[in-house]
Amino acid sequence: MSDYSERLKDPRWQKKRLEIMQRDNFTCQQCYDKKSTLCVHHKHYLKGKELWEYPNRLLITLCESCHEVETANQTELDENILDELHTLFLSESIHELLMGLYNLEAVDGYTVTAEVLGWAMQTPEIMKELNDKYFEYLRVKEGARTNAE
Repeated sequence: MSDYSERLKDPRWQKKRLEIMQRDNFTCQQCYDKKSTLCVHHKHYLKGKELWEYPNRLLITLCESCHEVETANQTELDENILDELHTLFLSESIHELLMGLYNLEAVDGYTVTAEVLGWAMQTPEIMKELNDKYFEYLRVKEGARTNAE
């Protein structure tokens, strides 16, 4: 099956989709909505992998609204991250970094996130900006969770 919409109907994807929704307690992991139609979102796509072959850490349950926003923002964010990496590294170093991250499937995402953040916050200016953005994100997320309850 080469057509994406056909692959979404594949029983192997349907089984994986249900597994992720159960793991996430049939709740949008962005806004905590339990009533809207839910989707399972691929955080990013891997070359040569079928939809159902992804590690669970790359899949997340989102409501339709959050899924639309995430999908719309994903391309721009990917481009911005790549642009920023190019200001710091040559392409060969970026490739080595990516290969290292792809090979970390056995490592939990929190460990990888902590390592990457530690690397990114080498200057006080970056640390302050990331810290401010993170706490703003938590305030917005907490407000959404409180409103959903």
